[in-house]
Amino acid sequence: MSSKANRFLCLVLAVSVVVSFSCYGVFADENQRWNLGTVTSTGKDNGYSGSSELELDDPHYGWTLGQFYVSGYTQHTTDESGDVFLKNVGDEVELHFELLQDIDSLNGDDNLTIFADTNGYDQYFSTQQYNDCRGLLIIRKTDYQNSTSDPIVYEDYLDGVSEGADTVVQLCEEGDYEVALDYEIEKMSYGADWNTLVGVPTYTNYRIFFTFKIRNGNCMVFPFDVSNGSELTNEAYTENGFYLDLANSRYLDINVQRSVYVESGNGYTEDVRFNRPASDGTEYVDEGIYTITVKNNYTNENTTKTIYVGTDPVMRAYVVTGRSLSEIQELVAEGYQIADDGSMIEPGTGETVISQSDAAAVVSGMTGKDNNSKDSKSPVGVIVLVVVLLVLAGGGVFVYLKRDSLFAKKKKNETTPVFSTDTNEEQINEEPISEDRSDSPESSADNETPSEE
Repeated sequence: MSSKANRFLCLVLAVSVVVSFSCYGVFADENQRWNLGTVTSTGKDNGYSGSSELELDDPHYGWTLGQFYVSGYTQHTTDESGDVFLKNVGDEVELHFELLQDIDSLNGDDNLTIFADTNGYDQYFSTQQYNDCRGLLIIRKTDYQNSTSDPIVYEDYLDGVSEGADTVVQLCEEGDYEVALDYEIEKMSYGADWNTLVGVPTYTNYRIFFTFKIRNGNCMVFPFDVSNGSELTNEAYTENGFYLDLANSRYLDINVQRSVYVESGNGYTEDVRFNRPASDGTEYVDEGIYTITVKNNYTNENTTKTIYVGTDPVMRAYVVTGRSLSEIQELVAEGYQIADDGSMIEPGTGETVISQSDAAAVVSGMTGKDNNSKDSKSPVGVIVLVVVLLVLAGGGVFVYLKRDSLFAKKKKNETTPVFSTDTNEEQINEEPISEDRSDSPESSADNETPSEE
């Protein structure tokens, strides 16, 4: 394949990827990982409570027992406390541990092993004492209500993992996580002048400890009609009221403002009745225009939705059409009617000239979703789109590669004599013969019929 064809194909592939992701959003990379945790020396028999860097003469210096890492997230960021992993709908965030050593021959030394700690416990997590424990793995979660669960303890953890194994420790949902792996190392030393093969053991304690957070990456809240449970999209209305569903996004800043408009001689005057934080499941049934503001502090994204609760047709048109109250009043004065769905109907024609489509609004009870819908795009759509684009790319490359032969064939058809079934007649495509040539000896020779062999 020529270099030009290569460049053409690469360009089409790049466009395919960009179009696919722009249409369907970015999904978590299954192969990405973020390493966590650093080993420290804790001192001996103190509940693994100390923390100091490894010294040059430490038996653990210069090699790593294993590696914790997080996978399945969409984006990694940080806050004042450390690592934060953002997840989207469909992401499965997992905590892994990859054992890099043979625990019976650490760093390739048969005299260096993971010891079965006979009196191990973790002071930070307030665990009980464990006997004959080759590695104590502890995980604790704190939820959005700052409620800390009892730690999950994996006793004798390293004894059940083989060298090179990559194991999923836990599937992680939103919350704050604390993780510790406590272990004791035995080192056997032999004196050069001893007359015995029995070595002298020494013991040292170590800990890998780290924290991280899981947060939903969206910036959405979903209002639902309190009567029929249908989703209300932005600039919708309901006569019954609505409640909020946070879709398990517990760390968003959500505020709801309720305003009522009082008609006066100069039009309508806005009166804000409250502006306060919202929580999952809160219901709003009093008449008014509700402005819902959502902020995700980890992505710095903001979302605003407006819902009208009540039966006033002017308020309904105000929310649905996006026109100001004064404009709506002027249109009504001109004879425009407000339909049940909040759209404006031109007088005399019956045609809807200012409708919900102008404001991209959907009325309560309709099943359509707006751009803020929580329904995620299916990866199948991405695959189909990419396949279609690749087929088109392949066709383009084929035509590109065959263009020389096609043009050559066309040129040949334009210059090569074509003979009819009548052997006495020769036809030459698009080759005019001048009158002067027709009487020349060369012309007579050209008109002779080729002999048949």
